[in-house]
Amino acid sequence: MAVPETTIWDRDPHTEAKHRVIAGYFDAWFPIMTSTFPSLTVFEGYAGPGTYEKGEDGSPLIALQRLVDRQELLNGNKAVRFVFIESRKDRLDVLQATVAERFPQLPHGITVGFSHGGCEERWEQSLTSAGSWGMPIFANLDPFGPGVPYRLVERLGQNKSSEVLVTFMSDWLRRFATLTDIDAGDVQFGTTDWRKVAELGDPEEKELFLVEEYRRTLSRAGFMLTSPFKLTDEGGHAFYLIFGTGHRRGLERMKDSMWRTDPVQGLSFRDPRDPNQGILDFGNPEPDLSPLVAILSTRLESAGVGGLTIGELKDFAVLSTGFRAPHVTRAVQVILGRGTATRDPIRGQLTKQVRIRLREPNYALASRPTF
Repeated sequence: MAVPETTIWDRDPHTEAKHRVIAGYFDAWFPIMTSTFPSLTVFEGYAGPGTYEKGEDGSPLIALQRLVDRQELLNGNKAVRFVFIESRKDRLDVLQATVAERFPQLPHGITVGFSHGGCEERWEQSLTSAGSWGMPIFANLDPFGPGVPYRLVERLGQNKSSEVLVTFMSDWLRRFATLTDIDAGDVQFGTTDWRKVAELGDPEEKELFLVEEYRRTLSRAGFMLTSPFKLTDEGGHAFYLIFGTGHRRGLERMKDSMWRTDPVQGLSFRDPRDPNQGILDFGNPEPDLSPLVAILSTRLESAGVGGLTIGELKDFAVLSTGFRAPHVTRAVQVILGRGTATRDPIRGQLTKQVRIRLREPNYALASRPTF
């Protein structure tokens, strides 16, 4: 979408789908984190006005509402801080007014801080003033283009149990070559290595390279588990959501939210790391697991005669594909039903300890020694 110039604007289908993902994730994140930590922070580095032309809630209001609706989570001395930064004063004024109108009296334990300025200049002071460091921070970083500072994600990656959700606009990824974008790209990636994209010719190859490079950037910053998804509408317009966390549980909950999202007019998510995985149609209550069947079959073939346990296959799927652990059980059932694999033990439920082996000749040539 074009960068809006007005104070508020129409919400596009991409953003609606992203908001559903965020809302679903907060439904899981708030209970887990408030039961574990005495305080936490929700940080919006590019907060916007908090509302859209037709009155829909923006992400700051969605986050607040998700917690206000669960006030029982704030019992005792729990504290949840919301820190919102916005560079345009007119949009910040609307955000403050909208929050005040919706929540004239916030529940005890919830505080909201507003900061006028660019995220690039204001993030450190804003989070320090709020007393956020040392406790978990969920950072939603949704700029109109490049520029999320690497220093910010690195600092968040060093902070206890923090997570980031970064929006990568595909349009910018394809227009990387302007001088302004090159400087902003250096700031976002923290190095100039990403400039190697200039050596690639195919636009899709460029896009995938940049997404993978940013995954490595998040890993370097301390977010060892990342999950990139491409959100595409029927017109072919797209952006990437790249989630970074240090905890498998967080990765699983984000994937749960992704898969629960009911896309609008054929919106779909795609994990760009595996071009053979295809488009994952989240509007279909029975997702196509054939890509996962193929992926797991290849994985089992690589494992040779020893095979892999269901637990090992689930670990692989969760950490290396766009699929969830429950999908693995169903995919393995398909593989077993085809008669191309065996299981040990041969009866009972497919628990994590059950070992799956491909039958010969599926892995025979790969596993036999050569002389």
